[in-house]
Amino acid sequence: MKHIFLIAFSALMFISCQHHFISSSEVRQSVHEAFEQRRAVFTEGGVFDIFDSELTEDERGAMEFLYSSMTSSDLGDYDGEFFLANVRQSLLAREQMPWGKDVPEDLFRHFVLPIRVNNERLDEFRMEYYDELSERIKGLSLHDAALEINHWCHEKATYVPTDRRTSSPMATMLTGEGRCGEESTFTVSALRAVGIPARQVYTPRWAHTDSNHAWVEAWIDGEWYFMGACEPEPELNVAWFNQPATRAMLMHTRVTGDYSGPEDAIQKTNCFTEINVIDNYAPVRHSVVHVVDADGKAVEGATVEFQIFNYGEFTTVVTLPTDEKGEVSLHMGLGDIFIWASHEGRFGFGKLSGDSITVKLDKRDGDSFTFEEDMMPPVPGEIPVNLTDEQVAANKVRLSNEDAIRMAYTSTFMTAEKCKEYSPREQALLIEAMGNWRDVKAFIDSKSGAERERAVAMLEAMAAKDLHDTKLAVLEDALSAVVPAQLTDTYVNYILNPRIDFEFLQPYRTVIRQTLGSELGATPSATQIIEWVKTNIKTADEYNPIQILSTPAGVLRLRRADSLSREIFFVAACRAFGIASRMSSMSGMPQYLGENGWVDVMLDGAVAEREARRGAIRTIYDPRIVPAIPTPTYYTHCSISKIENGRLRAIRFDSNLKNDLGATADPSLLAEHIELDEGHYILTTGNRMASGKILARVVTFSVEEGKVKDVELRLRPANDEVGVIGSMDAEMRYLPEGAEME
Repeated sequence: MKHIFLIAFSALMFISCQHHFISSSEVRQSVHEAFEQRRAVFTEGGVFDIFDSELTEDERGAMEFLYSSMTSSDLGDYDGEFFLANVRQSLLAREQMPWGKDVPEDLFRHFVLPIRVNNERLDEFRMEYYDELSERIKGLSLHDAALEINHWCHEKATYVPTDRRTSSPMATMLTGEGRCGEESTFTVSALRAVGIPARQVYTPRWAHTDSNHAWVEAWIDGEWYFMGACEPEPELNVAWFNQPATRAMLMHTRVTGDYSGPEDAIQKTNCFTEINVIDNYAPVRHSVVHVVDADGKAVEGATVEFQIFNYGEFTTVVTLPTDEKGEVSLHMGLGDIFIWASHEGRFGFGKLSGDSITVKLDKRDGDSFTFEEDMMPPVPGEIPVNLTDEQVAANKVRLSNEDAIRMAYTSTFMTAEKCKEYSPREQALLIEAMGNWRDVKAFIDSKSGAERERAVAMLEAMAAKDLHDTKLAVLEDALSAVVPAQLTDTYVNYILNPRIDFEFLQPYRTVIRQTLGSELGATPSATQIIEWVKTNIKTADEYNPIQILSTPAGVLRLRRADSLSREIFFVAACRAFGIASRMSSMSGMPQYLGENGWVDVMLDGAVAEREARRGAIRTIYDPRIVPAIPTPTYYTHCSISKIENGRLRAIRFDSNLKNDLGATADPSLLAEHIELDEGHYILTTGNRMASGKILARVVTFSVEEGKVKDVELRLRPANDEVGVIGSMDAEMRYLPEGAEME
């Protein structure tokens, strides 16, 4: 009898473990410990109150998993009810969809349950569109359902390049368009909504051409397959980028939590696991970087940056620390990659072309050097495409019909004719708002006289994408909480404008004025705000390793944030109280406008403020060296980076090379004066050949306060090779020569 009881008890325990959200006791314990650690750190704002609710065992397990790896930004910007609603919807999809029982537990946990795909704004997409999507794929196999979901996504959005702030899935639908990162985020969200494991895959930079790309992988019956997001094809593993993908150096995916799959893990943080799936697309090699000091001794803990030449600069695509042997390794495509290594102010560099390289840290900030390198991309390969003519023809008909569905929706947007009673400036804003035109219109309509002029000026100062997804309540808060003043450039851009960096816009000015005003008074100084932030907002960089920017309201709620979100909060607080403030594109630091000019703000350390010290450069270019490029352009042929403690920080100009003071330089970087902060820099140039090869050159220069430095901007000649004339968008679709548009 005792024996029978033990068998029954063991069976019951086995069933219980099987039905727990995480069946592995070891994984469950690890997740719970990480969850409790976060709960001990983030004690403000009631962010864990949701766990006092009545939850099922599955709901509690799923919620603990999400919270155990959640970024500080998500903890502060969303409430527990939002995440619980998503968890319940995901569990419902697993129960209702025919493939739900077949999806392995770990894949459901990492590739279905998470709402976040990359760095997008989270929204209610899963709850809003589950019914529509599940009805659309009713009766289909998992394979056919994945293809059909992509057709649905194509009806809702098409490719248009935008700025780097990633729209939420519903915002992409509202606009009817998005860049590849937004299309893939949208498509992954749609697949996950119906219980299909999906992930965003992206090459951080192509090696053979400027630009990068992101797409989707879906797990179908035991294997991962790729597809172009919002670009449906008749079959899986077919996309316009089949051939370019074979020339990639790296393929990244960020997976929520501590993931232990078969893929190559590049790094693990306490928020995500970054995996490299380049093996699925291209021939690879395993390369080792060995870092030594000036005396040839191995350096442990050195920072190694793997860089690909793209957009006129060597762009860091992976950053890894060296081990006790001074080594770090990486799987990559069969092309050249540039290595920049640094440690405690010393740095060195070199081109990695084979299985290994030794980099000596024999340089420091201020050293002068020039070097040239030929950077070769991987050679073209092929991912086979096996489609019949009938499949291709039928798909073209479907795509045309889907375009018509989307265009019927976008035809409801504002046009000049529809809003002809508005001023030209207001018309431009209403047209740019696209699917969000109702909120923008309501905002403008509610204002008159001088207040309307102020409202229009604020809208014009915001980024174009802000007009696409910023709601009426946000606009009202931004305008009403700032004291009216003369509409000078400084007032409009650095006080009235709610946009600071690439954070999502939410109402924040009223709550900041109420909270800080109760302690500092109605008109605090910038110095008082600095001290309040230093005292009340703690840093938590380890809980936001990829800097998904928190909103100022989220920072205030949580009282903790990554360093950049904390700096953005300082700028937001200054603007809320009428103090001109900004994030400097030159220094990368928060600044406020003092009596004698812009003042850098250091929120950490003993020194809190210092006046910005600036000089300028004048570039000299001889077009006779490369006649095919009479005027080199920034982000295509050249770039500037500042050397700080042995590492590089790229200088980001906008498309018109507008500097922090509002003066616009020549977009070719051939201006008489280009203002830069005092310090040491490198100027990088590159001449791309038709083969994809880059003739790169790097030269150092220094900037001194109040002085103008002449810097030679030289492109290396192509000699007998064919160079690329002009530039192209690698994501655009082109017809073969002689073909006609249907």
